[in-house]
Amino acid sequence: MIPLGEQPIYLAGNGRVGQALRRHLNRRHIRYRSLHRGWEENPPRTGTLFLAVPDREVLRALSLHYPEIKGSSFRIVHFAAGHPIVRRGVHLLHPFASIDRDTDLADIRFVWFGHHDTALGKFLEEIGLHTVTVKRTPSTGYHTAAVLLGNFTQYLYLAAEALLAHEKIPARQIGPLLRQLLATSIRNVEQHGIAGLTGPAARGDIVTINREWLFLDNTISAPRLAAVYREISAIIAEALQDGSILR
Repeated sequence: MIPLGEQPIYLAGNGRVGQALRRHLNRRHIRYRSLHRGWEENPPRTGTLFLAVPDREVLRALSLHYPEIKGSSFRIVHFAAGHPIVRRGVHLLHPFASIDRDTDLADIRFVWFGHHDTALGKFLEEIGLHTVTVKRTPSTGYHTAAVLLGNFTQYLYLAAEALLAHEKIPARQIGPLLRQLLATSIRNVEQHGIAGLTGPAARGDIVTINREWLFLDNTISAPRLAAVYREISAIIAEALQDGSILR
């Protein structure tokens, strides 16, 4: 059998992950074939196909062109954690990180969901993709965790950035201040768990909570964000009382 690293590599998709993966392979002088529009008319049947396309296209490609993969000469690696399809020959390799085209994929860890495949694991390491292996199909909770910590944090960062700008904090100082707060906040809960939660909800400061959600609602005219602020404050206060995070 030809070693996996010597078999053809195909890459479909030109989104953020696809562009980052192209850059990764190019920097390491790894040969691959880039698949363009219409590639499904003659889909690959040997080697490794990296399917870095939108989730709905992953679903369509797997159902129409790869309903079943037999033998060990072909593997599909996709990145669609929102639709976690894992079966024989089909592997989910999810970057538990926020990716753009300039992300150095060698610096992050992918969570690899799929059937045990020693050859694929060796191949991924050889091309510089580092993995945390989970030998099962993820439930909805996995992707939900990524959304909570990644996507929601991105939005909240931008909201906090806008509020600091409203308060006339010098623009060049806003980024460093936000990064400092993020780093120290995460360190606190990493080290102390639920006891590391800080802020008005953690100390039971109802006066401050009411003043700040009303500020968001009335002064800033952001009623939906105000509602989120009030609800999360209540969740934090209750969590500190009974120790239950998910409620």
